[in-house]
This record gives sequence, C-alpha cells and structure tokens, in this order.
Amino acid sequence: MTGCAERSQLKELLEFVGGALFRVDREAVVLAWPELAERFFGRTASEALGGPAPRAIGGAQERLAAAIRAATEGARARLMGVFVEARGGAHLEVDLSIGPAGEGQGVAVLVVPRLRSQECAAGERRLAQVLDSIPTPIFFKDANGVYKGCNKAFEAYLGRPREHIVGHAVEDVAPPHLAHVYNEADVALMRSGEPQVYETQVRSPEGAERDVLFTKGVLRDERGTVEGLVGTMHDITARKQAERAVAASEERLHLVLDSVGEVFWDWDAASDALYLSPYFEPLVGIAPAGIATMRSFLRHVHRNDRRCLLRALEGDTFEREYRLRTASGEWKWVLSRAKVISRDAAGAVRRVVGSLADVSERKHLEQSLQASDRLASIGTLAAGVAHEINNPLCYVLANLDFVLGSLSDHAVPPGAGWDDVVTTLRDARAGAERMRTIVRDLRLLSRADEETLGQVDIESALDEALAMVRHELSHRAKLVIQYGGAPAVRGNAARLGQVFLNLLMNAIHAIPDGAAEMNQIKVATRLAGGEVIVEIRDSGCGIAPHVLPRVFDPFFTTKPIGTGTGLGLSISHRIVTSLGGRLEVESTPGHGSTFRVVLPTCGALPVTVKAVAAVRPVKRRRVLVIDDDIAVTAAIRRALSREHEIIVSQSAREWLERLAEGSERFDVILCDLMMPDLNGMTFYERLSHSAPEQTKRFLLMTGGAFGEEACAFLARFGNPVVEKPIDFTRLRDLIARSR
Repeated sequence: MTGCAERSQLKELLEFVGGALFRVDREAVVLAWPELAERFFGRTASEALGGPAPRAIGGAQERLAAAIRAATEGARARLMGVFVEARGGAHLEVDLSIGPAGEGQGVAVLVVPRLRSQECAAGERRLAQVLDSIPTPIFFKDANGVYKGCNKAFEAYLGRPREHIVGHAVEDVAPPHLAHVYNEADVALMRSGEPQVYETQVRSPEGAERDVLFTKGVLRDERGTVEGLVGTMHDITARKQAERAVAASEERLHLVLDSVGEVFWDWDAASDALYLSPYFEPLVGIAPAGIATMRSFLRHVHRNDRRCLLRALEGDTFEREYRLRTASGEWKWVLSRAKVISRDAAGAVRRVVGSLADVSERKHLEQSLQASDRLASIGTLAAGVAHEINNPLCYVLANLDFVLGSLSDHAVPPGAGWDDVVTTLRDARAGAERMRTIVRDLRLLSRADEETLGQVDIESALDEALAMVRHELSHRAKLVIQYGGAPAVRGNAARLGQVFLNLLMNAIHAIPDGAAEMNQIKVATRLAGGEVIVEIRDSGCGIAPHVLPRVFDPFFTTKPIGTGTGLGLSISHRIVTSLGGRLEVESTPGHGSTFRVVLPTCGALPVTVKAVAAVRPVKRRRVLVIDDDIAVTAAIRRALSREHEIIVSQSAREWLERLAEGSERFDVILCDLMMPDLNGMTFYERLSHSAPEQTKRFLLMTGGAFGEEACAFLARFGNPVVEKPIDFTRLRDLIARSR
C-alpha cells in the first residue's frame, strides 16, 4: 500500500470518528492544518498556521508542549482525556497521540474524540444542569490538579468563563501565593484520601481576597484508585468580618475595663463556671484561671461578707462592697455590681454578669476620716473638760497660794499644829499642779497651733509621753530610761509627743499583760554625728520578716479587725520625715523590736545668763477683772490686791457703757474670753470703737474650749493671752509692763 493510500484511509477513519490531524514543529508552532482540523476545531488554516498549537486547540497547554518536545527526540506519547475547544466553542474530551511525522516533517498530532453513548451524554448534560442550578461553587480536578469541570457558580465566583478554567491548572486561575496553598491542600488530600475542610482566601473578580471555606473529597475509579477530586466553596467573608468585629469589640471592652481598673465576670450558676477578665490578676495577684468557679471565688471572700454576697446573688441586680483576699494575704475592699441575665422555669438564677472595682483607697479614706472625726470629737471633749476644770483650778491654786503666802508673811511659829497645816496646804497645791499638768496634756488634743515649729526638748517630750502610758506600761514591762543629754531639735512638741506616744503604745502592745518582771521597755537618747537619736526598744513578740517592710504603710496592721486602724506608725513616719528625720525599725521574731527616731539638731543653744535685777518698787496699777465665775474674780483680787487696785465684775456689758462714757479708765483690763452675756471678743471689738485707747491695755484670759470664731479672733488679736490656771508671776509681769 502506497503512502497516498495510507493517508486516504487515515482521512476516512478520522472522518468516521470525527477526529483531526495536524503537524507542528519543535516549538509547537502549527506547520500543517488540513481540512479535517479546520472542520473539527472551527478554525481556518490561515488562523492556525504559524501560531502555537495549544492556542489553536484551546487546551492542554503545558502537557501538549512537553509531549511535542519529547516527540522531536523520537518518542511517542498519548494524552488521554484532554479537553479541547472544538467547533462552536464546545469543550470536547479527546485523546491526543503525538509522534514524529517523518524526516523534516515535524511532529504529527492525532486528535481522536472519545466516543460516548447518547444516554451517557444525556446523563452528563442533566448532571451539568443540576450542578449549574446549585448556587454553591463546585469544581472537579484530575489527579494532576487540572480542572476537569465546574458549575456556573464557580465560574461567576472566579469571574472566568468555563473554557478558561477547564483544562487549566490552578496556577492559571489563582495568584501564586494562593495557588501554593491550594496545591499543598490537594496533595495532602490525594495522599490521605480523607475528606478535607479548611479556610483560606480566593481572589474575587474585583481583585479583593475573600474568605472561603473549602470542602473537598477524592474521586475514585472502578478499582478504587484516586483519579481526582471534587470540591465546594462557601463564601464566609461576612462571617469572618463579624467574628473580627466581635473580637475587636471584646478587645475594646477589655481595654476599657482594664483602663478603668475594673474586672468583668460572668457566672453560669448551673455549672458554677466563673469567667474573670484578665484585670483580676493585677487586682488581687491571682490568675483568673486559678479561680474557675464561684465556689473557689467565695473562698477568697471574707467570711463575714460571704452570706451577704450569696443573698445578693439571688436578686435581679445588686451592688455590694466586700473584702477580697489577695495572693499576699491582705484584704482589699471591692465594689461589685451585677445583674441576673437569665433564670430557669422555676425562677432560679442561671446566669449573672457583673464587674469588680477596687475601692480600698476610698474605704481607707473613709476610715481615716472617721478616725479623724473621732479624734476631733475627743479633742473637743478634752477642750471642754479642760475648760470646766481650769476655772475652778484657777481659784483653787490662787487661793492656796494666797493662804500659803499669808502664813509665810505672818511668820507662823513652829509647833501648835501649824507645820501639819502648811504641809497639808503644800500637798494640796502639789495635787492641783498635777491636775494643771493633766489638763494641759488633754488640751494638746485640741491645740490649733500644732504645726508651729520651734526648738523642742526631746527628753521632756519623751517624759510627757511616758507619763501618759506609765500606768498601762507598768502591767507589762519594767521601764528603763537612759537619757544621754540630747540637745534640742527643731520640731513641734505636740507632734513629736504623738510620735513617741505611738511608739510607746506599739511597744506595750507587743508584750503580753501580766509578765512585767520578765519584760522590759527601754527608752534611750544620744547624740551621734550631729543627729539626735531616740530608741524605744521592747522585749515583745517581734515582727515577722515578710511584714517588716510594710509596717509604715497606711492602714496596714496585724491586729485583729476592729482593734487598730493601721495609722499610728504611718502617721509617725510622716511626721518624722516632714521634720527632716528618719524613722527606722529593727526586729527579730521572738526577741522584740527597736524603733529608732533620728532627727537633726538645732545646733548649739545659746546660754542664757539671767541677770539679777535690782529690786524696785512696783507702780500700783488700776486693774479691771471681768469673769462670769465669781470665785475666779475673788481669787484674782486676793492674789493681786496688795500690789494693785483691783476692781472685779461678772458683766462686761455694764463696763462697756461706763468706759464709753469716759468716766472710768484702767491701766489693765483682764477679761475672760468666753462668757454667757457679752463675751470677751465682742467686748473688745465694741470697745475698739467706743474707747480705742483702752484696747491697748486689754488682756484676754481663757480656760480653753475655743470654737472656730474664737480661734480666728485669737489669730488676729495682738495683745497677750493669759491661760487658766493663771500663772501669777507672768500676770504680775504683764501688769507691771503696762503703760
């Protein structure tokens, strides 16, 4: 059979099966495009010749190019089940046979369509219609990752026609970074054979990358061999955006809660599960994961507050303050606000949400204010008591001095019982002086000039503090005093007295009652390096090492609740540091503690040499004494009448009129500050208008109990003030210096 006959038979066979034949060169450029190829592909020779074969047949680009290159080396290849674009744009599945066409003829490509029965073709059309009616994108791939088919939803989602998808690899339809993800997932699916679900992105026709959920499974032939895969895509962009929005909202909520210093909590009553937001850890020092239930949370609530909190959880809403134990063992006050979110059919609580806020500082401030109010009340009471005692004490001391002076002037002979009388009077006067000292100490609580600084005799301040605690101290320890003659310091006597009183009480409370012979409190002073050092040492229980760094913290106390405010050492520390000093502590558990006050000295005190003044006669003065207590005026008259003309009265009003008329003039006017009818302040102010020259001779006397108005008046009053009980030596000096 000649070559011509063979070509004729091949042509007839191809016409019978509806195939085609064409030739290409090594670079897959079309060299011959016979009539059969024109009819099969619907492209004329002029359209195909000189162009690349893959473009001419509309498919199998890379695979066809590789087979053509192999055929130029003498190899033959078959590409089975390749989709090409036939006449009319139809995509047909064909088998390609590629081999050498002869010397100098290039490579022949034989195209043979796969024969299918009409029923099969109809079934495929129905399947394609069904798939196209499904709104979910669906696609098929062969074992090499080449798309074998898809539905219209898949075409629309990618924005590509089916002919630009089917017969192409994933690299042809997706950007490189996404194609790499798809290929890795496909390889893993082919190896495992197990269904696959994962989230990734797909580039939309507009160029945006949308979130999708891929669901894939393998396709197997009759022998069970994996020959491809089928997959679906679900657009989850809206869901992912909602999830991101929720996550951002939760993050903002946590940021807001953290910024305001509050803890958010959520309790599921049925399971007892408790969620605590992250700020819980900075609040109490415990990670939220360590408290996963309400039962475990309640273990950290003070036992006296638990019942109240549990009752509150039964209501619809509540707002409660309670104490919460921290990781260090201390208690913090928190404010909890909550609301019941749901209940079951029986009305029992199912879910509660709420917040926690640290209110320790406010509670401590309230306690401090309450303590200040109590101190103010005590100060007011002390001032009132001092005032009521000072008036009678004034004339008791004045009268005792008068009697003792009279007995001395009359040279009472010894014997005849007079010695006992004089001794008794002196004892009475000593008792009255002791009362004067007690009253003076009480008045320290209500002094308005506590911030005044000056030179303070540190050892005298210690003696005054010791006098106030001596009784309680005697039941607990022996007192050892070791003064080193410390010089004066610059400070405030009342404030330093408060410091020493706090430290002494702290030492006393560190020692149990009833073992005084076995314990000791030592108070010592010394001068070292230009600083005055005061040490108060006890043999008590001592302070634990973990507690020692916090003893000066405000409101910190190791005493039981209700027995201490935790302010004493903190206030003492603040007072000492404000004076430029230091308050130090050393302690050994079981062996006692030493508190050390270190203050700078005032420098060398000037030595005052009192000159002996020549005795000269005192000029007799005319003195007006006004006090509503007749016993006080009588005592003053008796004490001063030998030296001066003393006129006494219980009413300032009658003398205001007489002084205004100018009929009476005095060298000194001594008037009580507080009187029921017309008090000393009003008397002075009216007198400054009616008889201003008399105000220069005006002296006020007071027993204490100042109000705000009286304190303001004394602050601007420029004349001397005489305190009760009266120091008659000072009073005589003031009268003598009057003009």
